[in-house]
Amino acid sequence: MILFGMKDIGGANPILSVAKKHLSYDQVLYADGTSFDRFKNDYPLIPASFAPDKLLDWFRPKIVVTTTCSPGGVVPVALVEAAKERRIRTIVIQDFWGNHLKHEKWNPNQYQYIEESLPDLICVQDEFAKNIVLLNWPGYKEKNVLITGQPAFDRLRDVDCDKARKKLKEILGLTENWPVVYFSGQLWGMPEAIMATIDALNLFGSPVYFILRDHPRIFSRQTPEDVRKIFSQYKDIPKELKYGRVIDSSQIKFSDIVSFGADIIMGMYPTAVVEGCYLNKDCLTVW
Repeated sequence: MILFGMKDIGGANPILSVAKKHLSYDQVLYADGTSFDRFKNDYPLIPASFAPDKLLDWFRPKIVVTTTCSPGGVVPVALVEAAKERRIRTIVIQDFWGNHLKHEKWNPNQYQYIEESLPDLICVQDEFAKNIVLLNWPGYKEKNVLITGQPAFDRLRDVDCDKARKKLKEILGLTENWPVVYFSGQLWGMPEAIMATIDALNLFGSPVYFILRDHPRIFSRQTPEDVRKIFSQYKDIPKELKYGRVIDSSQIKFSDIVSFGADIIMGMYPTAVVEGCYLNKDCLTVW
């Protein structure tokens, strides 16, 4: 049996890509944070409210394969630690963020945690990512860092962006030959990032279709009030766009068609910008 653990969407994508390749094995999908709300209607998931130690004792998997992700929650650190306590082999798949490397349980200044808490193997996308891991985890064996590429993005290989753009404009009724600018939202810093974006578009002075996607955590049931307030601080800023139109895309489910069909992809640090780079689109990061 293989137990797969996922949390943020960026990390869940490679986990699901790997899991789908091993359908002949018994599998358990364990979802923490955003990934549970996002994928609960698509896959049979066990929520992270079920403690990792109880989960492992019940299913007794041979291997735990988990994503890296933002700090907090039980995936990946608590899940990996509980697995290692039970001598279960652990494999972590890096997506493209390195926040987890500085987690207090994986802190490079606390060497007693190296063997107890770090995964047996970590899969990264390239040599650059491998070096980041080795710099942050002194004493971690180089042979345990495997370069495997980006399984989450193999699906982008055959995407026809021109066809997707035509379909997107048809669905949304966009009749003008204006560029479609897609901003994939985050949380903290969003009011400033959206204001900077709208100011820049107004200075640019040419019409665009502007599509804003809110981060899914904004509307999650578990989202604290301080995060919900972020939405109220930026939701009206796009209305200040002087040239072009702000598009209400609520009539379509946000799916690949938006990022595949957009001309420009923007964001603070979203998965959509990374996808845009793979698709050779014009991408802008706003920090």
